[in-house]
Amino acid sequence: MSTRKLFVGLSVALLITLISTSARADTFTFTNFGAFSSFSNANGLTQENVLTPGAATGTTVSGFTNQTDTQVNVTSLTATQLSVAEANGQAIFTGMNGAAIGTGGFTISLGNGQAFTSLAFNLNNVQGNTGTVTITTLEINGNITQTQFSLANGSNFFGVAAISGQQIFSVTVGPGVAIQDLRQVRIGPASQVPGEIPEPATMVLLGTGLLGIAGWARRKGSIR
Repeated sequence: MSTRKLFVGLSVALLITLISTSARADTFTFTNFGAFSSFSNANGLTQENVLTPGAATGTTVSGFTNQTDTQVNVTSLTATQLSVAEANGQAIFTGMNGAAIGTGGFTISLGNGQAFTSLAFNLNNVQGNTGTVTITTLEINGNITQTQFSLANGSNFFGVAAISGQQIFSVTVGPGVAIQDLRQVRIGPASQVPGEIPEPATMVLLGTGLLGIAGWARRKGSIR
């Protein structure tokens, strides 16, 4: 096999690998605790409760997991101040001094650039307000999974889980219906992401470049 044909073959194979990797469906969402729990058990996923060492206020407030003391950040998407306090032994995240978080939304992530494989929490809507809220899961390969979650009294559990080596950077709640508070957060396990993960746009540019080089190699061969 000529060097040109070998290069073209490798370029196409790498492009196919990039496309298939970015299109994997390894992240699943749940609106029922029983289904989330069964899925976690079947796939060996574990979560820790998020506690708080004390009350705090800011656009980013933090809790810590009860076993590994991993920092869990909740960051407002707007200038809205958030508060964290204790409720029944676990962290509860609200607006300033217990007020409603509102419609602006927030992001849940870990500190120190860590990722995780599963997350579950309860959202409480502002009394009298029902509707949907957009929940966006950002994976370490730059892919996102968006869910339109119908939030109402008695319908407030949400969970997300990643398998087959996939990991999650963050979960963003909002914008959408007005939220009173975020509570009963369970997350885990935390892991450090090994190196830089290409964004989807980077992979597309790389793939386009490979196709261009492959085409150039073919044209060069036909001229001879």
